[in-house]
Amino acid sequence: MRRSILSIAMIVFVVGLATTAGAFDFLYFNDTPMTHDAGTFGIGAGVIYFSQNGFYDVDGEKFDFEGDMAGTEMYIPVDIYYSVMDQLEIGIKPGFQMNSFTDFAGDEFDANGITDTWIDAKYMVMMDPMVTARVGLKVATGDDEGDEDNGPTGTGQMDIDAAVLFGMPAGPGQFGAQVGYRMGLEDDDGWAPGGKILFLVDYFHPLSDVMQLKVAADGYFGSDGTFEGDAIEDSGGSLVEINPGIVYTMDNGMDVGFDVFYVVMGANEAAKWGAGLCVGWGTN
Repeated sequence: MRRSILSIAMIVFVVGLATTAGAFDFLYFNDTPMTHDAGTFGIGAGVIYFSQNGFYDVDGEKFDFEGDMAGTEMYIPVDIYYSVMDQLEIGIKPGFQMNSFTDFAGDEFDANGITDTWIDAKYMVMMDPMVTARVGLKVATGDDEGDEDNGPTGTGQMDIDAAVLFGMPAGPGQFGAQVGYRMGLEDDDGWAPGGKILFLVDYFHPLSDVMQLKVAADGYFGSDGTFEGDAIEDSGGSLVEINPGIVYTMDNGMDVGFDVFYVVMGANEAAKWGAGLCVGWGTN
């Protein structure tokens, strides 16, 4: 029975190599309710690495991998934004992934290439405390089919995401939060992912004039997907992870951040941990 469960998990993870869901979300990661002065242009990039050591089944029970089973994920997210006006900012978030999974027999499945791309816009409704509305559209720029040598890197369908972002001073630092809902649109084959409620909360505590300590948690709770309009039982998932880190701001306005990720609970998701290094820069 346990081997059967792990075999199913292997199939789930091989398919999962094509997605940017899970413990890293291109749209929510490192975003804030702040918008920049009109005319500001910014760009950021990073390298995020995860190591899978097990999985959470549909009931949320964790099983460790056996034998040669192992999985790794590496993402290179890019964030480009431009402030149309002081309170309105538009952005595009493409990315690249290098993911692999090894099964019981030691056979490796890879999924390397360009991922799906997020296009977003956010508008600051209030400045004190900061309240910002954001809408995002995921465009299917990744390969959703793959071939015998390389698995899919995209989902083949679009998502629409709407979120509210909050920010306010808290003690010596800054508290932030994001809450949103994501709807997956149907692909050409009739499959549509279930809806998701996503969240992210963080607190930045100043260690010095140029360095901040970050404590964060994020995740999602999803419903079952549908095929040609019929719900597919137990296809939904959930995930909660913690994400501490450190951010260093240079004199030229460049930010360098180091993050650690650890999944603490989930359903239909990999059990994993990770680390990442991100760099961002913007004009003023």
